[in-house]
Amino acid sequence: MSTEINKEVVGYFIDQLWNKRNIGVVFLYLDVNYIDYVDNTLGIPPGLPPGPEGFGRLVNYYLVGFPNLRATIEDLIAVEDKVVARVTWQGTHTEDLMGISATGKQIKVTGISMSSIGPTSLVDYTILASWGLFDGSGILQQIGAIVPPRLQTPMTPLPVGGPWPSQCHSTADCSPGYVCRDGQCRPR
Repeated sequence: MSTEINKEVVGYFIDQLWNKRNIGVVFLYLDVNYIDYVDNTLGIPPGLPPGPEGFGRLVNYYLVGFPNLRATIEDLIAVEDKVVARVTWQGTHTEDLMGISATGKQIKVTGISMSSIGPTSLVDYTILASWGLFDGSGILQQIGAIVPPRLQTPMTPLPVGGPWPSQCHSTADCSPGYVCRDGQCRPR
């Protein structure tokens, strides 16, 4: 198998699926027993079937929620039968996304996947399985569906040049080589 052809298969699949909105490519390029090992923070909605049909339905949720969604392939690397793709998606949340009402907010997220390419009885090049990471929580934060975690207590800015912290209650609050005297960290 040619690594260049494998890269072409994955690149064409991504472009057709996300940019041309051709959901039918999942049935042409994904093996009937395709397994998606993608770690998606949003999760796969319950009730989706396995294989190409379930993957196609999942992608359709995003294409509906973000009608102007575009995928940009940042990197495409192939070694033997594996192809790694780093992709950035951008779009505007103007329709319902898995029960989350449209917000009109724009998103930009990145994902990375590794696909295994192999022959089947029908074609020489098909995507057998994919492993990857997708920033689903980034989407939820950008559309305002979840609030990013905040620090429990506000941080006190550290003085330029140290020692840190400059105010103390005990020597344990001071940098090594300093002791707490009169509420200030001072050299030993």
